[in-house]
Amino acid sequence: MKAIYKIEIDYGRSGSLYGIFVADTERVKKVVEEKTSVYFGEVLGKHSEVEVTFNDPADFILVSDDPAVVEVFEKHEMATGYDPFDYIDDGE
Repeated sequence: MKAIYKIEIDYGRSGSLYGIFVADTERVKKVVEEKTSVYFGEVLGKHSEVEVTFNDPADFILVSDDPAVVEVFEKHEMATGYDPFDYIDDGE
């Protein structure tokens, strides 16, 4: 089942990562259970080398799992910020 999630990761003075996106609930659960590390690259500036390990269900904040809301969100392409699933290989 699809749901809308958001992430908020604060790196202090270096900046923060924010994203709101649609993801499959089972895939989110798998990423947390496997303590998946996601390498975002230098998203906070040169030499920032941002890597996040998702090991807590609270890392993904559930916004809505209402199918009607998810459908409207996707239809109007309302995703914004960083989607960690864009940075995970399908082989992981």
